[in-house]
Amino acid sequence: MRFLQLQAFYPSYLNLFYSSRPELIEAPFTRQIQELVADGFTGCHLFAPYLAPHGFESHLVVVNNPCSQGQWAREHNLHSLSSEGWQHTIARAQIEYYQPDVLYLNSPIGYDSRFLSSLRWKPKLVMGWLSAEVPADLDLTSIDLMLTSSSVCRDMLLQRGARQVEFFWPGIPDAIWNQVRTIQPEDDVGFCGQWSHAHQNRNAMLAHVATHLPQRRPSSRIAYYVEYGGGSPMPPSVQSVNRGSRYGMEMYRALRAAKIGINAAIDMTKREPGSMRILEVTSVGCMLLTEHDSSLSRFLEPDQEVVTFSSHGELLDKIEYYLDHEDERLAIAERGRLRILREHSMSVKAGNFASLVKQSLHNRAKPIAKSTHAPRDGRQEQGETIERIFELLERAINQCEEAPAEALQCLITASSFNLQVPGLEHLRGLCYLQMGEISSARDALERELRGFPTNQSARNLLNQLICKALNG
Repeated sequence: MRFLQLQAFYPSYLNLFYSSRPELIEAPFTRQIQELVADGFTGCHLFAPYLAPHGFESHLVVVNNPCSQGQWAREHNLHSLSSEGWQHTIARAQIEYYQPDVLYLNSPIGYDSRFLSSLRWKPKLVMGWLSAEVPADLDLTSIDLMLTSSSVCRDMLLQRGARQVEFFWPGIPDAIWNQVRTIQPEDDVGFCGQWSHAHQNRNAMLAHVATHLPQRRPSSRIAYYVEYGGGSPMPPSVQSVNRGSRYGMEMYRALRAAKIGINAAIDMTKREPGSMRILEVTSVGCMLLTEHDSSLSRFLEPDQEVVTFSSHGELLDKIEYYLDHEDERLAIAERGRLRILREHSMSVKAGNFASLVKQSLHNRAKPIAKSTHAPRDGRQEQGETIERIFELLERAINQCEEAPAEALQCLITASSFNLQVPGLEHLRGLCYLQMGEISSARDALERELRGFPTNQSARNLLNQLICKALNG
């Protein structure tokens, strides 16, 4: 099965990448892509390099990279490119050349239905990803399946015409931990990301910590790696600890160098967890301190694998507490890292992604969630949600023994609807047992019993695991 991913990178990252590797500017197209993938920038979203074991002939193109795209054009005798419109011209030629069965757009902004309608080659399945601001004029009517980690985005994507929207959380490349594990954290608090008009809440958090932590703890070391993306100017307190933006492996090294990584979501998601920073910070063994949200536990268990705050005052208190209690901090960081490795490493997520693609191809004539521009009855929508959850649970039950990792992804998607469902965590525990992850199975069973204490089957299984552990 042929798979083509169209990806855009930050222009600022591309400038830094090639300025530090000038020998790559005219290197063969394939080598440029390999080096970009190895550097880890937006690695959470790059599925194409990991799909070969799952039966795909896959290719990745960085649509706004003038170096790699220009080289591809030269290698394929594509001439007479104008300075305007070259991105679409080359991308269109690549789709014609690779003739993908599946076209994956990350993100579809600039490559929506208006671009897709200009293609002579029509893929069997067109997919996209978006978990940020959704432009009002985005036309998704030609996209079969959109993926997102945000329920707010899900509703917007359906309104923009997407035929189907699925919750999906990307994965962290497996190789990153081995490249950063020897770094000894020296900074007390770290953050990598943007300062922009879309992150007012985050901006306030960064300013509060930069202003007040040194007053409460004069010896504290704060390391921000912030790119200014517009909006209100950064205050002097933030500028004084800002070491400049970091991308790719440099970002992961900067995150690893901090004892505590802080995070706040983009404003539009209203604190709903789903940002890639949760993956990035936790995967490098740094303790994550992020905003409290009841749905966070579907990714990481609060106070066990991640720490949360509900106010800036609580944030400062917990920073000080965990700086003073190193053993607790390191234990939480390690448990979080192992949870991410078990459930969200790219080796796991690429398999989940491949299964989703194959299932979507199989069911593309029967989309699960259809777009509508008419007002919807709340009871009807809730009924559809419950029906969708039980469909996912049924799929997970059928896959639990033979394909527990794929069953686990169904359960993660079911959890994204933020409804307490009896048996869901019980089933998650059974999946972990199939995968040999005993401690994770116990955690899931304990969550099941906190929500549904009368689930005797889950209680019996948990007791069996406890007795087995005690008896060695």
